[in-house]
Amino acid sequence: MSPHVDRTDGDSLTIHSSWRGIITALLAGVVVSVAGGLGVLNAGWRIVPSIILIVGLVLLAITMFDFPVSARFDRRGVLRRMMLRSQYISWDKARQFTRTRPSLSFAKFERNLVPGGLALVVGRRKYLLVDQLESSEEFDALDELLGDLGEDLGMFEMLRPGESVAPTWLYRRRRWHPESSRTR
Repeated sequence: MSPHVDRTDGDSLTIHSSWRGIITALLAGVVVSVAGGLGVLNAGWRIVPSIILIVGLVLLAITMFDFPVSARFDRRGVLRRMMLRSQYISWDKARQFTRTRPSLSFAKFERNLVPGGLALVVGRRKYLLVDQLESSEEFDALDELLGDLGEDLGMFEMLRPGESVAPTWLYRRRRWHPESSRTR
């Protein structure tokens, strides 16, 4: 299986965040906001319920405006797409590719550390591009797309995904499937 390569406006590669990450982030903000809202309704605008409500609303805002749903890479830069906004980062501003912290996988009752998703260091800030590990095919396609720039950004210093990692488009709409991208 090859990753989705969008050829509508030149070569680009789209890598998606996990549904689990998106839904978990949304639920966390909603649960804390509802708890704070109920506390404010029952106790009035006291300090503790008000702080809980504010924290919940801040979590929701961060999820809606800064948690990436997907990242589209091209030769000029990367487009981070969040729920309510998009952000384009050109490669001349980027300093280094990196991975997020590893997560635990309890598959087959074994505790294994699974490498995290892609992040991009720009200046002193790290931008999350996707929250899950991409497949080895997507990693290779990104390497091919970036060429020498990938080496300059430290792509080969990151842990390469294993062959058993599923592509990130697997649970998306049919239009992200590589065979359907050829017919567009």
